Amino acid sequence: MAIAAAELERDPDHRESHRWILRSGDTVLGYVEPSYGGVSRSGRNGWIGRLMAGSSGPRSTNRDGSAVDLALRWVRVVTAAPKGHITGSH
Repeated sequence: MAIAAAELERDPDHRESHRWILRSGDTVLGYVEPSYGGVSRSGRNGWIGRLMAGSSGPRSTNRDGSAVDLALRWVRVVTAAPKGHITGSH
């Protein structure tokens, strides 16, 4: 799968959540959603990328920056060495 082919698309619930889906082909890498807690009228203070496992990344000032961070974190997760060994015996 080519990460360079990843695209943002509106979540079906976008009108309510303002969330975007980061997808590469049929694979969903995660979500980019507004971050709240700021002093703007809407309360937004940036964007965050959230992996499917639920962990969120750092806040970015724009949606595309969060999407890039999300893609890079996804690559680190899927290419990480397995933790522990499965041997079949104890």
